[in-house]
Parts: sequence; structure tokens; C-alpha cells
Amino acid sequence: VAGAAAGATATALTYPLDVLRARMAVSLGKDAVFDGYYRALRHVIRTEGLLSLWSGARVTLLGIVPYSGLSFSMFETMKAKVKD
Repeated sequence: VAGAAAGATATALTYPLDVLRARMAVSLGKDAVFDGYYRALRHVIRTEGLLSLWSGARVTLLGIVPYSGLSFSMFETMKAKVKD
């Protein structure tokens, strides 16, 4: 449970950075709308609102919670087996 919570927390906190990175990657070239994180953040908040930084986060969280929970669980199980 702790592993799933840790994964969900980390994903929720860093998801806006991933959204900005993806948007900057799409707008490359001489017609680029964004030239850095600050300008991208300012543009997205002004045009779409603050909550748009987390659009699509539910789907990502639905995938990361079981993944991180199982990952931490398997790590701890294997660590205990290796110690014995």
C-alpha cells in the first residue's frame, strides 16, 4: 500500500512537468509557442486554466498505482529472500 501511495504521490506532483514537456516537444521549430517551462506554464494556465496541467492524470494514475505497488512489494519480498 505504501508503495502504491508513493508512486501516486510522485506522479501527481510531477505530472504537470510532463504535460509541459510534451507540449514543448510538439511545438518545436521556428513556430514554437513555448521556449521554456516558465513561458509554457504561463501560457497553459492563462489559456486553459490551472487544472489543465493535470488533464489525463487519472489514466496515468490508474496505471502507476498497481505498478508501483507491485514493484515495491516484489522488491521487499526479494530483498527478504536474498537475506535468508
